[in-house]
Amino acid sequence: MITRKRKNPLHNINGIRYEIIDLPKYDEERVIRQFSEILNKKFKVIINYVPLILFKVLKGRVGELNYEPINADVVNIIMNSNYVNKNNIVLRFLFHELGHYLFEFYLSDDTIDDFQDYVKDNTKRVNISQLIDLIETFSSEELKLKYPLQYVLIGSFQFSDEYKYYLKNVENSERNVYSLHFLEWLKSTKVKLFDKPASAYMPDNEEIFCEIFANYMMYDLRLLHSDNYRILKVLIPELRS
Repeated sequence: MITRKRKNPLHNINGIRYEIIDLPKYDEERVIRQFSEILNKKFKVIINYVPLILFKVLKGRVGELNYEPINADVVNIIMNSNYVNKNNIVLRFLFHELGHYLFEFYLSDDTIDDFQDYVKDNTKRVNISQLIDLIETFSSEELKLKYPLQYVLIGSFQFSDEYKYYLKNVENSERNVYSLHFLEWLKSTKVKLFDKPASAYMPDNEEIFCEIFANYMMYDLRLLHSDNYRILKVLIPELRS
């Protein structure tokens, strides 16, 4: 947790506070302004609760929610200053990190239980043979366009225990979850996945929630399964369409 004496001025745009520790490569003011405008439109009641946002250099990640589990009096969202903001990705990750804040501090235990039940009810065994047929038939780009759900499901394996085991223990393993070698090996296992992903990044329930929330805030229904939209509105009735 960052507890050093503040050396930098605090900035405030429409109620969103932020501090620049390391000057970002991108226009952080524009990111914060977009963030505040979307929140004012879709989730106005959360503005008074949004943690202080810090822009500083991080290693290996775009952002993080920073706090001490035992003493969460000080909570910060940290965004990586040393990042290329291609396709407004920093804004999307800012909403992802706000999702972590909601999951950790805003949602009730019962609400989290309801979401975990939703994920469990929609976690099903994957038809690996079907995925192999698609990989053999289409290029990666064709698969992404014609079968986006299957493309995302395959991509999600990169965060799985099965893939870690495969890389460590299987002879001639390939560092590519879209490889036939990996999928053929995976066919002998019984794999279950959440089958309504908002993205390929779904290593656990909290990350699934954060990706659903970020997609909703950024894209509405364009990249959001209708069931995910419905459960999000149930979990957070304050959200606006």
